[in-house]
Amino acid sequence: MDNIIGLALPLLILIALGFAAGRLVGAGRGGLAWLNILVVYFALPALIFRMVAAAPFDRLANGAFVLGTTLSSYIVFMLMFVVATVVGQYPVRIAAIQSCGAAYGNIGYIGLPLALALFGEEGALPAALIICFDSLLNLTLVPLLQVFANARDGGGAGRGAWPVLANPLILALVLGGLAAYYQVELPTVARQTVDYLADAATPAALFAIGVTIGGQRLEQVGWEVPVIAICKLIAHPVIVLLVLLAIGGFDPVWITVAVLLASLPTAASVFVLANQFEAYVEGISSVILVSTLLSVATVSALLVLIDQDALPMTAAALFR
Repeated sequence: MDNIIGLALPLLILIALGFAAGRLVGAGRGGLAWLNILVVYFALPALIFRMVAAAPFDRLANGAFVLGTTLSSYIVFMLMFVVATVVGQYPVRIAAIQSCGAAYGNIGYIGLPLALALFGEEGALPAALIICFDSLLNLTLVPLLQVFANARDGGGAGRGAWPVLANPLILALVLGGLAAYYQVELPTVARQTVDYLADAATPAALFAIGVTIGGQRLEQVGWEVPVIAICKLIAHPVIVLLVLLAIGGFDPVWITVAVLLASLPTAASVFVLANQFEAYVEGISSVILVSTLLSVATVSALLVLIDQDALPMTAAALFR
């Protein structure tokens, strides 16, 4: 429990500071414009590039694990998308953000430190794989759905495709993958610049979330907020476990890391996507706050199961 509280509490404090600033200073959405530009176009891409470029590319050969974890995230994404569009009657552009909130967790900010704290270097590789391919999945699906929504509404497919091709988050993934593959060593000045920007991503994004929440009214929080949070904290890890056990043949540490990362709260980068496409900004900020608060209990419970070796590691163990 101390692990998750120690990692989640600073995130909550940053959100609280933004909330207080928004309430006391009264900064509106216009006042957040430059902060959002910093996060979307510079800080978060630098963070993604740094994480992906540092991944051991020569060991990224476990295709079955990548397939299992990425497929699980896709299943959660599409389940929430169906709920949002069919049950909630939300438009595609909003449902895309809601679905990303249910499928994309705080795997970079919380997941990697947790995996390293629990399993050391043995947990780093599966965590790096999940960070790389879950990011690629979600940061591609959301812009593509925005393209579809724009084209369907008469915006034109060619015009709508540009956000996908020029999305700074996707470009960062591509460049990071190339850097990992070719083992590129950045010059000292470039590396330090990337580090400065990457280190600014978390506080800037979470502070912006707090300011946004500070400007909300309670009635703006809809029924879908707890549904998204439950999908992220409970449905996602259960689906990951079932899919990996169905495929079979994985090291128990890899299964445990995958389930742990799937159980984490909604990532702050989903808020960045919402801001970029101007869709469901207030709602996703509430999802991030609610899921982060609830995760202190849910992830702590999962850590107890892990500590007691209570997670099933084979399909047969599910029916014992």
